[in-house]
Amino acid sequence: MKGTARIILTLACVWLLQGCSAASEGVEHKYKQEQVLMIDIRMPETVETDQSQTFQVLLSDHGRQAVEADYVRFAVWGKDESKPEQLMDAVKEGNGVYSIKRKFDEEGIYYLQVYAAANGSEVMPTRRFAVGDVAVEAEEEQDEADHGHSGGAHH
Repeated sequence: MKGTARIILTLACVWLLQGCSAASEGVEHKYKQEQVLMIDIRMPETVETDQSQTFQVLLSDHGRQAVEADYVRFAVWGKDESKPEQLMDAVKEGNGVYSIKRKFDEEGIYYLQVYAAANGSEVMPTRRFAVGDVAVEAEEEQDEADHGHSGGAHH
């Protein structure tokens, strides 16, 4: 009698589990799929003072360009300055490309941060860059210090 009850209980569990797995087929389509927003920041090769410079971003999700963004804004500030409170709205150029124009009065190290949102995804990448010849040298020295050897053993 105990053996029969055990067999019935086992069959009932198998039947219940089979019903659960049959209902879960295709369930991945019932949940929201995250749309990952990607930003390719396009910087001028050299940035000089007293010249208007164009900074662009290309937005894409899952390798698809021409993303219609909810917003794209830029913040630009110098190394020794605090991050600005006012953001610059980007100009929509088309095919997922957005841009701003900016003129720099002084040489130095600057930061560019892009705030963008589309399809429920938000990103805020930051890029460091140099304005002028003196700043380029300082930037290269900083890169060497950041990636230099610590003098210790390698693991």
